[in-house]
Amino acid sequence: KDQGLVVIGFPCDQFAHQEPGTNEEIAEFCRINHGVTFPLMAKIRDGGTVRRFAPTDTPESFEKDIVSLL
Repeated sequence: KDQGLVVIGFPCDQFAHQEPGTNEEIAEFCRINHGVTFPLMAKIRDGGTVRRFAPTDTPESFEKDIVSLL
């Protein structure tokens, strides 16, 4: 965060209908059930992918990619 990186959640409902609610319902669910404190944006339809990372990738393995975008 001190170097300009902030995690932001972008809810969408395209994965097994996991986020069907309103933006407010999703934010409340994430706060109550998962302790989310980072900003959540409104549901999106379009976005730009810079690069994809596997769930098994460690943060260290893609640190250079993120730093280059800051």
